[in-house]
Amino acid sequence: MGLYAKLVPIGIGLALSATSFLLGLVYAQVPYTYFTLFSEPQPVDFDESLAHYQRWYRLPILGYIPLFIVTLLGFTGLLIVLYKPGANLKLYDYTSLGLYFFGVCVAITNIKTGIAAAAYGTWGEVDMPTGINVIGASQCMMVFFLLGVLVLQAGRYYQIIEDENSEIEYQQRLKEFEKQERERQEEEEKEAEKQAKKDARNEKKYGHVKPEEAQADGKAKASGVDEGEVKQRKKN
Repeated sequence: MGLYAKLVPIGIGLALSATSFLLGLVYAQVPYTYFTLFSEPQPVDFDESLAHYQRWYRLPILGYIPLFIVTLLGFTGLLIVLYKPGANLKLYDYTSLGLYFFGVCVAITNIKTGIAAAAYGTWGEVDMPTGINVIGASQCMMVFFLLGVLVLQAGRYYQIIEDENSEIEYQQRLKEFEKQERERQEEEEKEAEKQAKKDARNEKKYGHVKPEEAQADGKAKASGVDEGEVKQRKKN
């Protein structure tokens, strides 16, 4: 097994770990998003969400560094897999990278911008509740993209199993075909050996005369027919 073949499982592990981490991060926002986006919201729900996002904005850069590292590890893992994609796995790998990229873009553009707007109160043309719901909807979009990565990786694993089963079945059919070919060749060799022994016996018995001619001459002598007459009949 080459070095790249050993790195592929590591790349897949990095991609799945990063995707799961980001999904967990989004899931941690559910207590705020659910009450403002999926139920009858109360003013206190928006106030709690606003305070939550403002605390996210006040978080020092040290708190964001692990998030950046995990996100980059996810990209690294997907790029490792895409360095030499398999013929039947390219669709899964390229689509996984695309969905992961879109999920990160949603986080950088919509969610990060929404958190900054919550911190400064600059919602633009919308009010605060609408802005809070936009952040929640962006989180749902991010979940959609990241779940797509997990589903595609599960499909990739299933495709690998199917390819292995097909290869095993092909090897079994190939072995069966080779076995039949060997049996046929052995049968032909036996037939050729029998024919060689038969020819050797005929040569020993009749000399260099063909068995058919020797049999005809023997019959002619037994019936008293002249040998020249027999040869003349053969020519005719």
